[in-house]
Amino acid sequence: MLRFSLLTLLLLAPIANLAAQEVPTSPVSSDGLNLMVDGAIRFRGIRRSGEALFAGDDTRQADVLASIGIGATWDAYLKGYLEFDARAVDAGEEAELHMQQGWVDFEKLWFDSKLRVGRFGIAFGDERIASEAIWWSARNTFDGVRVDGGIRNVSWSAWASEARTSAAALGDEGFHGAWLNWKMGELSMETYVVQLHNPALLTSEWTYGMRWFGETYPGLDWNLHSAIQLGHRGETRVSANAFALDLDYELDGGHHIGMTWSRASGNEDDGDTRNETFHAPFGDDMRYFGRATFATWSNLSSLSMRYRLDWNQRWSMHTDLHSFSREESLDAFRLGPQAQAPFASDLGGSKLANELDFYLTGNLTERLNLDFGVSVVRPSESISPDSTQSLVWLLTNLQF
Repeated sequence: MLRFSLLTLLLLAPIANLAAQEVPTSPVSSDGLNLMVDGAIRFRGIRRSGEALFAGDDTRQADVLASIGIGATWDAYLKGYLEFDARAVDAGEEAELHMQQGWVDFEKLWFDSKLRVGRFGIAFGDERIASEAIWWSARNTFDGVRVDGGIRNVSWSAWASEARTSAAALGDEGFHGAWLNWKMGELSMETYVVQLHNPALLTSEWTYGMRWFGETYPGLDWNLHSAIQLGHRGETRVSANAFALDLDYELDGGHHIGMTWSRASGNEDDGDTRNETFHAPFGDDMRYFGRATFATWSNLSSLSMRYRLDWNQRWSMHTDLHSFSREESLDAFRLGPQAQAPFASDLGGSKLANELDFYLTGNLTERLNLDFGVSVVRPSESISPDSTQSLVWLLTNLQF
């Protein structure tokens, strides 16, 4: 049974009702100050069969997330946004009001650049390295400063921040970096450098990446992403790498097919001082590694095949097949969002699991989205003695 703070949700309800009312096309204005109100109520329910595969992976989960946001524009050069949310869960402590975002933007500091100060999300590129992780109630947010800009066909961003909330349940790591995207007709090139810094764990990881993507001919989209990781974790020297290739082809009649091959290095454990395990704690693992959130982009070799049918502008049916193996069988591997809780390394063999996802996504109304489906996971004997496990989920999101 859902346990949550009624007082918290009641405090959000009047503002959400105000946001749900029809508003004029122009924002509310008072003495030069323009205000905009938005919000959302999201429900997520998950039912798993069999035993939990990793720590924190309950067989039954249900949560409700209510959020309300207020945006303010003072003039052409200054604006801000404040978002609060409250989460009600079926187990654990009662929900408390939480500031999810709170930032101020200073526009047009230099050409079209802007400076953002406060609490915000960070996402760029294909979101394998940095994503807001919207599937989880604890979305990735950071406290810090960020500068965004662009000139002609080049856009860029740079930030210095500290992780505040995260689906990966990490501490207050420093997360700093810069990203650049250069569009050249049908071809685009992206490059980035990010640092994950955790003094408590004596960790400093630098990730350098490049991504090429585009459309070779009508209907075929491709994405090629490679990264190397250097630095240190405690007394060991980091020397890791990762690679991913995405292909998607649009057929007639709303049919789409696609595939993804990705790998991330693991530690060979050959007695030297190198740590070769790739680490990307803020990426969107669910998008690339299945709805059961079985794997992360770390010590992994993954092959995925996808099919999608767009019935109309509102509804799509998806079928995804995933196969997971460890890149290095002697290295530990990580399951789901628990990025700090790896499984033991010596479990005999590199095969992890196969997963089949079948789901439906669409809009019940212009403001109400639905994501519903079922996953069947067959883990290897080294992961779970239970031969086949299933997962059913329902995600609804009502936006105001």
